Amino acid sequence: MSKRKHMVYLKLAVYSVVLAVGAPLAQAGDLNPPPGPVGPTGRFGPRTEISDTKTPGDADSLFKITQPGSYYLAGNITGESGKSGIEVAASNVTLDLNGFALIGAPGSLSGVSVPVAQVGVAIRNGTIRDWGANGVSAGSVKYGMLENLRANNNGGTGLQLGDGGVVTTCIAGENSGDGIAVGRGASVSNCTSYDNTGKGIFGTLGTKISGCSAYSNSGLGIWSGQGSLVAKCAAYANGAGIQVDILSTVTNCTASQNSNDGIRAGDGSTVSNCTASDNSDDGIRVDSGCLVLGCTANDNTGSGIFTDSSTGRIEGNNVIPPFAGFGPVGQAGKGRCADLRMVCILRIVCNPGNAHPKGLASRCHKRQGKNPQGKRFPGLRPRQGDGHASQAQPDRQYNGGRLQEVQGHTDS
Repeated sequence: MSKRKHMVYLKLAVYSVVLAVGAPLAQAGDLNPPPGPVGPTGRFGPRTEISDTKTPGDADSLFKITQPGSYYLAGNITGESGKSGIEVAASNVTLDLNGFALIGAPGSLSGVSVPVAQVGVAIRNGTIRDWGANGVSAGSVKYGMLENLRANNNGGTGLQLGDGGVVTTCIAGENSGDGIAVGRGASVSNCTSYDNTGKGIFGTLGTKISGCSAYSNSGLGIWSGQGSLVAKCAAYANGAGIQVDILSTVTNCTASQNSNDGIRAGDGSTVSNCTASDNSDDGIRVDSGCLVLGCTANDNTGSGIFTDSSTGRIEGNNVIPPFAGFGPVGQAGKGRCADLRMVCILRIVCNPGNAHPKGLASRCHKRQGKNPQGKRFPGLRPRQGDGHASQAQPDRQYNGGRLQEVQGHTDS
């Protein structure tokens, strides 16, 4: 036998030994597994089906979750009088509706109820409708999440979540209370709230509401408390458009055809780069010490931009006719033109002897011939003709007793 053939036979013998030793390691698993269905495996482990055997209900719920973990629906659930659909009685629970619906019945309670304070409850991916109380009643949950839910035609609030929660990509419509309501420090993003009897979206202290739409709600379209941010939202045909409490910001928003003010902001707030049009009262209304910057107010029944404060700044805005006319000097509130200690740079001017056009019903002074003490401002030319038009000239602002010229603007 040649040396080469001898080496080939030796290699084959070694391979045979290796295969014989390793064969037990490659055997298949148990061919006779224990009885019962195999549960689905979620992203982080096995999930539990919502069922009579695994999550049995009690006197006021059809199903009840009592342990932390991941749960899912395998079909629709139909409600009963006097009961919630699913009660969550544990923290750190994820409930996946799996595309199915919780459908209420006359006299039923909430679709999903969390009656006792819990932490870290997430509910997602399904529909909750026709329940006698709230769609999701989770106001007691801290640091929770509601995601990709549709809540409609419920007897109370559509979707409710507590402090520090996140509500995203949800729709709430035709509920008898608010559409979406959240607690302190919560975030609501990319949601739609329509035709609700209460507010469209309701936030409290330090809430962030972004990329949302509020349409045809009987109350405010969007309301949020102190220190909140409302950004890139639209409020259309609501009882009122967007309203925030003190020290808040409203930016890049649109408010149109609301039955009251388009945008309203409390003391020390900022309203920037917003559009308010065709509202039945003021387009933008702010309280003391506010900044209104780069906004457009168009065809509002009340004032385009209104403040009755002695402090703040209104600058670089565009107030578009038609205006609602003039009112008597000294009229309290709307239309009053007076010299106060705020900065005001606008394209609208006061008519001496008359109130300000309602396109800007601000009490800040702008080019009026005399201040309230009867002293003429130095270097200020009186308006020509009937006061409704004048030749182009630099804009001026009256700020703490100094008259300043601002180039690049003309009277309108």
